[in-house]
Amino acid sequence: MVIILVCFLLTTLIFYSFGYKFLLIADKKNYESYNFFDSFFIGLCTVGAILNIWSLLLPTNGTALILLIVAAALIIVFTKNIKQQIINFRFEYKKLFLLFLILLLPIILLYSIQEPLHFDTYLYHINAIQWAEQYPVIPGLVNIHERFGFNSSMFILSAGFLFNGIFSQYIFIINSLAMLVFCTWLLWLISTQTVSRLISLFLIVFLYLFAQQYIPYISSPNSDILVNILISYILINLLVSSTSIKSKSIIYTVLPLYCITLKISIIPVILISFYCIYITNKNLYKAILKSLLYSSFFILPWIIRNIIITGYIIYPLNEVDLFSFDWKIPVEKVKIMKNRIYAWARDYTQDYSLVMGMSFTEWFKIWWSRVDFINKVLFVLSAISPLIIITSLKKIKLQLIVFFIISYICFLLWLQAPDFRFSFGFILFLGLLSLLLIAQRFKTKYQLKSNSIVIFTIILLLSLHVQAYPYYRAFFYNNLYSRLYKPVDISAIKFKKSVRFKKKTYITPNNKEQVIYGFYAEAPCYDQFPCSPELDDFRMRGDDLKDGFLPAD
Repeated sequence: MVIILVCFLLTTLIFYSFGYKFLLIADKKNYESYNFFDSFFIGLCTVGAILNIWSLLLPTNGTALILLIVAAALIIVFTKNIKQQIINFRFEYKKLFLLFLILLLPIILLYSIQEPLHFDTYLYHINAIQWAEQYPVIPGLVNIHERFGFNSSMFILSAGFLFNGIFSQYIFIINSLAMLVFCTWLLWLISTQTVSRLISLFLIVFLYLFAQQYIPYISSPNSDILVNILISYILINLLVSSTSIKSKSIIYTVLPLYCITLKISIIPVILISFYCIYITNKNLYKAILKSLLYSSFFILPWIIRNIIITGYIIYPLNEVDLFSFDWKIPVEKVKIMKNRIYAWARDYTQDYSLVMGMSFTEWFKIWWSRVDFINKVLFVLSAISPLIIITSLKKIKLQLIVFFIISYICFLLWLQAPDFRFSFGFILFLGLLSLLLIAQRFKTKYQLKSNSIVIFTIILLLSLHVQAYPYYRAFFYNNLYSRLYKPVDISAIKFKKSVRFKKKTYITPNNKEQVIYGFYAEAPCYDQFPCSPELDDFRMRGDDLKDGFLPAD
């Protein structure tokens, strides 16, 4: 835990300082309107974009981290007011907020030190991070493992903050730190009592259900958690303050753009950025130029990575097919991968070809039978939310209607691959927004007391501790002193799993030998590097791994 706290503090200072500096450059007139949480998430996106650029030329390793630390220190030392703001940083309603934070922090730390539970972490997440850590972007990397083509910025961000050179083990802190800051922000809004009691109730229920969905997986570098945190931060900010789209325009400009690089399935959120830029400029020409400028920094490096890794602008969308590089993965494989994603989310028990041959009604019945009660309720509320919005149009600001439409488009796209973890932020927001609008009609009859909100918040936070009992038990009975110092080292996990590797020696164009490990499809691959599930589906492109890979003849 001590190591996690040290990494949290150092990473927070980096994100905060970069975010503060970005705000001074991009929105100097309004930078005082932004709080610590805004600077943190804007800084996270800024650092993520910088590392994407870095990864085009150099490995994203300890050198990048050291330079970020130095840059953050220089920003703190030489940026006016930032030192004093950090020193004087405090929260209003300190006692109540501290009580909430004391209840929240142990839960985040407890799950942060666990071994990653997400299956894909061992299948390809760790390996993808290792490639980013040891090499610049690799031409045709998708040929060695089709999942490497997903190219989530989460892997580059994780590679930059592994702290491997300091603590001699991989530490995946991005999801857990982002979850801590996000939940802290929600509790801060509740404790300051600057929002209505109904919205306070919305916030604590949102926190509880969001935590149930994602907290068990925060020790993993998976790409679902961070993007849903950022999306939720955007949507809730507007719900809490409809004027924030102008006073805090950078939130609605930067975060959606970076979200696209984390998970392509939520691409409609880019409309939030364009909408915000337009209404804050009131000039189409300026809005277009500004959109291009921001996109060039936050999205273009990621697109370049896509092209180098896969040969496509966006993978696995084979519809946008503009290039013919020698490393380009065959279009037939791209289609298969896309169908596998859709099929797995609909029914993971059957072969993807059978699932893709089903009608909507057929696969939906199978999928629905596996959905738990809470998610069924949220799904229904999300599905009917347009009806509720229409009946409440007079009470809703235009900006919220625009954001609702974009969110609902994302919900409809999610139905193609309906795994709740992919877009839970949208679904939870749409579902609870529907309940909020219904509840507002009865607010004159039933008044919530502030004390009841506080008690309810404490009960829900305590219930998270109850649900974490197995982890508390393991913490106190298994290597307590070791867990107090550091999280589980993933290198020890290989002894718990029976993964049999095979070797294949490749002859490079200049008759050099290169050994690559093979493993059975869908098996964990994390303790050997490099490795691939299909050793016969690619060729060496040059004499070194950094030269990339070609499709098989």
